[in-house]
Amino acid sequence: NENVYFSDQSKKELDWYPGWDGRNLELQSPPMIRDPSDDLAEVRGQGTVLIANGSAILVDSAQLYIRSKQPNAFEYVEITGRARYLEDGKVFPSSGFNLIAPTNYQGPGDDDCNFRYYQVQIRRDNGRVAVWKRAARASGAQTPKRHFDVESLSSSSLLNWIGMKFVVLAIGNDAVRLELYVDVGNGWEQAFSFIDKHGLWATTSDLPSDCDAGRDDAIVGGKNYVAVTNFGSGGSKVEWKGITVRNIVSEKYEDCEDRSTGSAEEDKLTGAPVPSPTPEPVAKPSWASAETTLRETDVTTQSDGETDPSVNMTDAAGSPESFDPRESEGNGA
Repeated sequence: NENVYFSDQSKKELDWYPGWDGRNLELQSPPMIRDPSDDLAEVRGQGTVLIANGSAILVDSAQLYIRSKQPNAFEYVEITGRARYLEDGKVFPSSGFNLIAPTNYQGPGDDDCNFRYYQVQIRRDNGRVAVWKRAARASGAQTPKRHFDVESLSSSSLLNWIGMKFVVLAIGNDAVRLELYVDVGNGWEQAFSFIDKHGLWATTSDLPSDCDAGRDDAIVGGKNYVAVTNFGSGGSKVEWKGITVRNIVSEKYEDCEDRSTGSAEEDKLTGAPVPSPTPEPVAKPSWASAETTLRETDVTTQSDGETDPSVNMTDAAGSPESFDPRESEGNGA
């Protein structure tokens, strides 16, 4: 089955599916721009989304945000898509296939307290799975990235189609289960599964004092957006197809095999995520095909603990805004 969890039949009309077949469209940001045929789809960031042949190509640091059809409808969701690299451009630690779980962030100028979400990534520089929590923009509050190794990804190339399925399931009023499934062509397999709740996973800095949340709180409650994002420069191109956002219930169609090596079983299922060491930087993705027609990859030698070069962003009102790519790869800026 393409789906891992059963749909919430009471919210089925709120699911999102792209209407890209037969369309050719170029959407460039900044400023934020909506798809003229689907005002639920917003392009943010600094880059271009090219819609053609039923897929969307995210160029440079383009970000595709999907707004819920009703306020705060995204709470139990399964975000699915398949991605591949067409052009590397310049590769940063934040480059790769990125999905953002429900958030209320509406873009530059929005209340900083709305800038809270979970983000998952398959990294372009080393093929590892990473997940982290963003809690505030102005203060830079976020957790360190937690990494997982998935055997099928280590032997695959991101030049080929890779499926990602990010699951967010609220548990009561103070906890959330996060899961990622990947598919390299042999069916969905679980990359990680764990619960975040109050006191388990703290950001490295405090949230602004006016936010109604602490640095170690889970991100709970219905939200208005999910997102698919790219991070890169110099002509980076990532193609996505089959993007869907489904409202789900907690019952699975079938269990997927867990082949990750990022944590112990008790940690994955019930405990706090503990960051694994940052991998050594590589001169070029070791698992990229030697026969690829891509131009030579310019892979940064910086670790996640260092700051990538900044670029200038412009918000919808036209005011310039400087941001740190390492910290802002999916923030809707």
